[in-house]
Amino acid sequence: MVCFIFCIQLFIYLFIYSIDVFIGLCNAIDRIKLGQIPNADQWHDKIKTWYSWYCVTQHTETVYKHIMSKESINLKERIQRFVK
Repeated sequence: MVCFIFCIQLFIYLFIYSIDVFIGLCNAIDRIKLGQIPNADQWHDKIKTWYSWYCVTQHTETVYKHIMSKESINLKERIQRFVK
């Protein structure tokens, strides 16, 4: 029963997520048709200011150390925690 509930929850999550992706793609296609395509170089220059690789590596290391400090649990326990 736990597996069935997990599968249903996973299906619902993936369905909702796929709708968001579909809507996003439709919006992007509409913008292309309207000629509202951003300049790739300008967009890249804007995005690269949002983060630095130093910060990315620091956050990655922090998350990795946190995960490695946790006790390993088996798949059954993971599923039970997810369903709760």
